Formats: sequence, structure tokens, C-alpha cells
Amino acid sequence: MKTSSLATLAALLAAASMTVSTAAQAQDAKAGEKKVQMCIGCHNLPGYQSSFPEIYKVPKIAGQNAKYIVASLNAYKKGERKHPSMRGIATTLSDQDMADVAAYYEQLGKAAAAPATVGEPPADIAKLLAKANCESCHGKNFSTPIDPTYPKLAGQHADYL
Repeated sequence: MKTSSLATLAALLAAASMTVSTAAQAQDAKAGEKKVQMCIGCHNLPGYQSSFPEIYKVPKIAGQNAKYIVASLNAYKKGERKHPSMRGIATTLSDQDMADVAAYYEQLGKAAAAPATVGEPPADIAKLLAKANCESCHGKNFSTPIDPTYPKLAGQHADYL
């Protein structure tokens, strides 16, 4: 009797923890707006250039898919993506914080839709894009990735790409 009671209790606790885990992933853009203080110093300044560890324009994250932002933050947190400042920030964020911040930045780009097609790039760039087959993952206009964990490339700074 004790064994079956313990097994039932263990099953209930496991189910409850999954419910809590799922609830923690619910995205809240309003809550995210209150959590982006560490982000706005770089990502909300038009044309801002990072100077460490190398010089490049900071990526535009407004309008990126929330799943991509969360995946990126987790990669920084785990050390899979290398940038000391981003890693330092990501390690302080909970899963809920990441979901909220991602929801906030995703909704920032909803007002300005990317054009259905993009202008013709210079010949050398067109050759590189064809060779890399970027459209196969990022979409015809580089703004409609086939998977929400892939970034939108349209409008991104060339030196960041």
C-alpha cells in the first residue's frame, strides 16, 4: 500500500512540476517591457556600435521571433554563443524573464512589416546569397524564416551579418 501511495504521490508531483514549467513559459510583453533595462543601452540605440569584443553594429532585435530571442539568450547563458556582455546578462535571466523579454521585442516589430520582396543586391552579394542559399531558411524576403527559432535577416546591419 505504501509503495502505490508513494508512486501516486511521485506521479502527482511530476505532473505538477510540468504544469508549473509550462506556465513559466507563458510570454507577457507588458512584463517584458519592465525587464529590458539591460537591453536598451545597446539594442534600442539606432546605429549603435559595439566596441567589445569587436566593433560591429549591434543587431536589431525588434520584430525578431520570440522563439529565436529565447533560443539566443539560452545559448549565451550556456556559453554556446560567445559575447561576454550578453552572457553576463543572460545568466541573470530566468526562463520567465527570457520569455517576457522575447515577447516584448517580438511585438515591437509588428507594426512595420517587411516588403514582400527585396531589391536586387550588388552582384558580389547576390552571388554569395545564392551560394549560401539563405532563402531556404530565412525566406524570400529574408524576413519569413521557415522556423521561428531562425532569425529574420531583413534590415539587419551588414557588418553584423
